[in-house]
Amino acid sequence: GRMADWKGQVRDWAVHSGATAALVNGT
Repeated sequence: GRMADWKGQVRDWAVHSGATAALVNGT
């Protein structure tokens, strides 16, 4: 349970971070 939640949060963070980086970079 906890490990899955942690992985989910990390993936969400990675997705949001990547999307933000793309927007900032204008990609």
